Amino acid sequence: MIFRFKIGRKKSGEYKLTKVFGFLDSIVTIPSKATSISSRCFNELCKFVTEVNFLPDSKLTEIYKSAFIGLPLLKQIRLPDSLEFLDPLAFDGSYIEEVEMTREIFNSVDLIVYNTCIKRIIDSKTKELLYCDEW
Repeated sequence: MIFRFKIGRKKSGEYKLTKVFGFLDSIVTIPSKATSISSRCFNELCKFVTEVNFLPDSKLTEIYKSAFIGLPLLKQIRLPDSLEFLDPLAFDGSYIEEVEMTREIFNSVDLIVYNTCIKRIIDSKTKELLYCDEW
């Protein structure tokens, strides 16, 4: 089964990913034209997802609060280098343990890791460990 996406078009012509629907697939690839992922974008119909991928030509620039809350099997994610805004509560209620992101995004947001399962944050460019809950 292929995932279905609900994408709304902003006045600026950008595309906001508002909902992802799927039942049995374990891998979701975010369309490259999506520029943002809205709050609570994934829902209980995505409970079998183990991997979320972004295409190399991703135009994603924004991720909002609790974007990944409906994905209990998703344990790691690599955010695209195109990302410019990450809500401090983007991982609120998620089960993600490891996140790869650029140092610029990591430094630009006071990322709140409580109410998350995040154990490690890694710089996606240098692979340097930026955060570890065992420090």
